[in-house]
Amino acid sequence: MDIPECVAYLTGLRRKERSELEKTRMLMWASLRPYCRDLELDDVMTLDGDLDDVESREDRKREMEELRKRAKMFEHG
Repeated sequence: MDIPECVAYLTGLRRKERSELEKTRMLMWASLRPYCRDLELDDVMTLDGDLDDVESREDRKREMEELRKRAKMFEHG
């Protein structure tokens, strides 16, 4: 596995981890919601990326474009 493939793999692992954390946060929020009506998800647990700025969204767009290019290369070659 070369460096770009490692980067793509680790990025996928981070996304999976974030997905699991979001599920945990939702469960915590649903459990506490009956006791506090004005409770928001961010009040229960703040995750990295909840306060995304424009730069990080642009970085993700570029990253997705790069991954799409690599996927096309693997399809054809």
